[in-house]
Amino acid sequence: MVLRRLKWIFGVLLAVLLVGVFWAYVVRAGMPAYQTVVMEMDSSPVPIVAHPADQSQQVMAWDSAGGAIIAWRDARVPPTDTVSVWLEGETVIYAQRVLSSGHFLWEADGIPVVDLTRPISEEFYLHSRPVIVADGVGGALIGFLNDAGNPPGVYVQRLDGQGDMVWRDRYRYGHEIANMDENLMDYLVMASDGAEGAVVVWGLYTDKGGRLYAQRVDQHGDKSWDKSVPLFTNYQNDTLFEPLIVPDGSGGAIIVWSDFRSGPAAGIYAQRLDQDGDKLWGVDGVPVVLSTTDNADFNPQVGIAADGLGGVFVTWDSRIAGRTRVYAQYLDQHGAHRWPSSVLLSDHTEPETTADSGLPVITQDGADGVYVVWRRQPPVSIRAHRLSSDGTLLWGVAHPRGVNLSSDYGFSNGDVPSVVSDGEGGAYVAWECVYTDGTNLHQDICLQHLHPSGGVLCYFAGDRIAPLRQAGSGAALLPSGTHGVIAAWRDLPEVNPSDQFDIFAQLADPFCGTQWIGEVDVMLRDHPLDSGAVPSSAPWWNSPDVWVRNQDDFIVEHQNPLEGQENMVYVRVRNRGNTTAQDAAVQVYQGAFGLALAWPEDWTEIISTTISTLGPQASQVVALPWTPASTKPASLLVQVGSEEDPVTFAGDVAGDNNLALKNVQIIQLEGDQQDVQLTAGFESASVFQPAGSVFLLNNPQGQALTADVVIEIGALAQGGSLSLDLGSELFDRWQAAGGNLVGAEVLAGSTSIRVTSPVSATLLGIPLEAAESVPLTATLTAAPTDENWLYIDIWERIAGEAAGGLVLRAPVNYELADSTKHASVFEIIRGDVVTYTLTLSNSGNLDHTAVTVSDTLPLSLTYLTDSLVWSAGKGTYTDGTVSWTGPVSLTQPTMITYQARVNSLASPTELITNTAFVNDGINPILELQAAVDVLPSPVINLYQPLVYKEH
Repeated sequence: MVLRRLKWIFGVLLAVLLVGVFWAYVVRAGMPAYQTVVMEMDSSPVPIVAHPADQSQQVMAWDSAGGAIIAWRDARVPPTDTVSVWLEGETVIYAQRVLSSGHFLWEADGIPVVDLTRPISEEFYLHSRPVIVADGVGGALIGFLNDAGNPPGVYVQRLDGQGDMVWRDRYRYGHEIANMDENLMDYLVMASDGAEGAVVVWGLYTDKGGRLYAQRVDQHGDKSWDKSVPLFTNYQNDTLFEPLIVPDGSGGAIIVWSDFRSGPAAGIYAQRLDQDGDKLWGVDGVPVVLSTTDNADFNPQVGIAADGLGGVFVTWDSRIAGRTRVYAQYLDQHGAHRWPSSVLLSDHTEPETTADSGLPVITQDGADGVYVVWRRQPPVSIRAHRLSSDGTLLWGVAHPRGVNLSSDYGFSNGDVPSVVSDGEGGAYVAWECVYTDGTNLHQDICLQHLHPSGGVLCYFAGDRIAPLRQAGSGAALLPSGTHGVIAAWRDLPEVNPSDQFDIFAQLADPFCGTQWIGEVDVMLRDHPLDSGAVPSSAPWWNSPDVWVRNQDDFIVEHQNPLEGQENMVYVRVRNRGNTTAQDAAVQVYQGAFGLALAWPEDWTEIISTTISTLGPQASQVVALPWTPASTKPASLLVQVGSEEDPVTFAGDVAGDNNLALKNVQIIQLEGDQQDVQLTAGFESASVFQPAGSVFLLNNPQGQALTADVVIEIGALAQGGSLSLDLGSELFDRWQAAGGNLVGAEVLAGSTSIRVTSPVSATLLGIPLEAAESVPLTATLTAAPTDENWLYIDIWERIAGEAAGGLVLRAPVNYELADSTKHASVFEIIRGDVVTYTLTLSNSGNLDHTAVTVSDTLPLSLTYLTDSLVWSAGKGTYTDGTVSWTGPVSLTQPTMITYQARVNSLASPTELITNTAFVNDGINPILELQAAVDVLPSPVINLYQPLVYKEH
């Protein structure tokens, strides 16, 4: 391990040298470089413990309320009035609960997890290697080693959400899980059993060699198994182990470790224990990979992630022929390899590259795969890949070396990066980064938020969330619900760096902005990933917490309001603080349909209500009746505030989380019927508004300026188009200024611009006079439908910043009614095979990407193994049901076939009817049936007449 780390340190020094060379080149060339890497933090980290003694080995668990319980090893000397005996050199595990506000719930600097009062005969504490898991009810179980106990042992203590020892009456010093007469090895891991208890694994070395053992402790502190369970039978003399553990989803655990049983180089092995302590993967476990290196001194870095079904994903680095690569394998619930061979993640298209990739970590992707993150050098960078359950590198074509989460220069440290799922299908990644501002080198904790598509949601090279005063401080990460992620690390104190290390923590939102939450913080989301930190990112003009319904049904799906009739405006108000909000006022204002509207002159209050109490971490939906008197499109501005958390920046939606914006298009009624087809703009198409949609392009400032209009198209129905008419005066002014545009074209002989890009378009440098407001007309066409709308963002950009935006909603339809199911035969006898074919046809106006099919076989049909075939998507057969999920395009039907044999349970003359259910998530579920008629089996006469031949 020492030799390996020296190699990494040498790589770090080399990378720093490269940084200097690169910087000198960039400066001489006159190109901007690392100035943009320096991102200012919104708030300072909080010191979890600021005692002058040394603190280390920090670990975290979820507190079930948006905060964290953090434990660490502490070398402080307690006050003399709290202990009866204290000896020099003692260390104790302490813990603290930090709320999402950044406030502490327990005593300042944390609380010890054991009773510090003890007689001298019990020798002294030498606690180390804390591990922690949430108990699921607001508290945590904390395990640790006591190397100086009498005798040494493995201990577990449970704290509730208030910091009280749940087992104090029975286990004042923690529950002794294992009593060691031999040498306790420096290994301890723990996983939740899903029932307020945990499975604990540790290492023990005797004169026979080393082994790993496991025990389960329940919610009361009792051992669940009669004896501790050895994970393998043979002792290992050349020990390595470094075990990792994850829950198996059924009350047991999966453990992965390294040892030398297969030769001079380390191999990786795995074992699964059920809730009763039985070994499910053989007496000695199963091999993941027999050797990770051709060098005996190389110790692999290993990472694991549970699949939630009793299996485990494993990643590791292997050093072969002087080069380190990152691999992965997937074991199913039986311990069998799901992939024929290990998957190479790093540099898989560059067999001759000299770059090293190692120190991998792994986490679930929220679907059926994983994210793997590692460190690559030279040049030093943090890389990631997303790996599906079938072993496919989902970003392999676009990013053969993995997605670069940092930059190719200046980010370097030998510590392992950290990764955790964000709960929304993405992942957060943290690492210690080193960068230059042109003069000095800086060290920080950097954070990146990885999107399932492979994109990043934070600054391209990772956002700084904490400055470091000392290297070698990897961050522990913990998702904090919609708030983002909490990071904890070890560093020198800011006030007096001559003191020893402290533990710090920071809360970062989904876009890596850092801001601890107030005691009362009522808020409205500006977009689905908005955690409440300000300023929020664009687009902030289509709040998911504000929607309209044509009736009082509380359905969370926006409808365009109907003119002259009562509609309901629904507002979901959230309190992300830790104290109850009192009398929160909800006010709804109506303004023109436009960009960059000015406050307050462009707005009129139309409806309001009050929420009497709103608890911490809670949300409440309120319904406000509204009858639009005009058919003109409108903007709705909602603000919520209380005495404890008033509106700070009125009218500034992005700058105040008390505000939210929603644009609506008001539908005109003809008699008692809604004009669902709107108005035909050309044959078989529907125009967004009868004369187009008019909105205002505004200059909210008191001086002339130029603005850009940005159009972002998420998707548009087939055959649809979008054009924007500037009007003659503004068009001529823009043309005189250059008439620059991207992704669009000017329609000849007109003042209109038509979007040509399927993704985005921009009109650049539109001149606006001081406080000018100019109407623009957008014409959006698509095939007719009466529901299911896609939307297009149009927003105004001034000096590079979003000044306001709105949404145009285009009608779109998925139509699968022409889909069929067909049986290959109509008459059949027992023992025959029938082939079923499902043809999914989309006659709507947009490709559908997420259709599901479920087809359960009757008992008289037996599925033929591996007969399921599909032209797109993914199909499976489990427990009598054929399932499929995938796309159905407009241009080509999706075909699904499988075979089944008529078995002995089928009755003669039975009509076997088999139904497939097709669900597109929008229209009513479609039922497709196919029937086969079972005929009586032919009678075989076993008594044939004798035939005599004449001679």
